[in-house]
Formats: sequence, structure tokens, C-alpha cells
Amino acid sequence: MNLKKTLRIFFLSLFLAHTAAAQNSENYTFKGEFIYGTIIKHTDHLKNIVKGPVMGGEVAVEWQSADGWHRYFNYPYLGVGAAYLNLGNPDTLGNALAIYPYINFPIVRTGRFSVNFKAGAGLSYVTKTFADFRENVMRVSSDPLFLDYKKSNAAIGSPLNVYFAAGFNADVPLSDNLSFTAEYGWNHISNGMIKAPNSGINMLNAFIGLKYTPNFDARRNEYLRYFYAPDLPRDITCEITVSGGLRQRYMRDGSVG
Repeated sequence: MNLKKTLRIFFLSLFLAHTAAAQNSENYTFKGEFIYGTIIKHTDHLKNIVKGPVMGGEVAVEWQSADGWHRYFNYPYLGVGAAYLNLGNPDTLGNALAIYPYINFPIVRTGRFSVNFKAGAGLSYVTKTFADFRENVMRVSSDPLFLDYKKSNAAIGSPLNVYFAAGFNADVPLSDNLSFTAEYGWNHISNGMIKAPNSGINMLNAFIGLKYTPNFDARRNEYLRYFYAPDLPRDITCEITVSGGLRQRYMRDGSVG
């Protein structure tokens, strides 16, 4: 999948998310943010190949509902975000594109000022993997001993990966429809060792940007409804979940690399 095709899919998904939000809630916002951060160098090969900071941007649409369980969690926002990340070494680590749904729980809300906790999970596409590095090396020499694993992109084993996001953010109003937003959090890209080698990429990223709310009256009404939420139901339920997974074992001769 080439970069242009991937971008088309991302923006189409974001457009569909916006359409769904507009149809199901009068209270929705658009968000655009600049990203600047760093990759945590938790392995030797990352220490060798991380050359610069993580830089990129994210656009998102968020919406809010006054129905059901939302009332008991201070009306969190649901959102869908699309992010582009330059991973600091275009030749080896490449770039990442991610699209993911998330939920933004209010922790402190005073008038229109809020501090929130955000958590989300989705999919990411990385333009450079371990296979790309190996292919480039093999063009120079077919001898496997020539392949230096400590300088390889052993962090990402496949183009398609999961994407996790978690962090804290704050919104400060600039006008009725516009607010300043800032966030600091953790982002993770990995395939869960389905394709080895794959140590994953962990990032600590800062976000700054703007949020635009087309219908401010609807947003204000959502806050007012919180004070009239009914008592929390006291029902007790039990759920049993069964899950499974798979991974590829990564084994190599310790004398290589």
C-alpha cells in the first residue's frame, strides 16, 4: 500500500466519522494539533537508529452525548483521530500513519475549562520495517554476517500495526467556538510480535493545537444536563471473557550481528 493510497483511506475514514458524529450529536468539535516528542530507547538497536525527535500532526473529530452511561462519567467525548508521525530517521524508521477511536474522560471541569484523560487504540501503517533494512543490506552483500542487527529496524516487523494512545490534556477557551488544547501522553506502535523481529516503538509526545465547536449552544446545554442526571443504577452483573492470541518466535544465532 503506497503512501498516497493510505492517506486517502485515512481522510475518508475521518470524513465518515465526522458525518456519523454530526448525525448523532449536535455537540461535536474539530481538532487539529502539532506533535513533537521522542522515542524511548528501550533497546540497543533503537539507541543506534533513533536520530531525531518525533514530529507530526493529528486531526480529529469529537462528539458528546447526554444519553445512557455518558451521564455518569461527566459526559466524556468520543473521538476519531488520524495522526502522521515522522519517526526521526526517515531512511530506517520511516514515517507512521495512524487512525484510532478514543474516549476523553473529564477529570476537572470548571465552566468551559477542562482537564481530561484520553485513551484510545487503533491501527497504524509504518513505511519502513526490518524487511526493508535487510533488503537494502542484501543489495550490498548476500553474506548474513554483514547484517548488523544492532543498526537495523528491529523495532517494527510489519507495515500494519496497532496504535495505542494514552495521556492527559487540557482545553482553554479562546472564544465561544474556539479553544486552545494541549496534551502530553504515551503512544505505542507494534504488531504484538505477530511478525518478528518487533520490539515496538514507545513514544512520549506533546500536542498543541486548536479545537473548533460549530454549535456552542449545544455544548453549553450538555454541561447543564449533568446536574439533572438520575441516580446511578445499583445493579450487579457478572461477565466472563475468553480471548486468545498468537506470536512469532524470533530466534537467531547469537554470533550474527
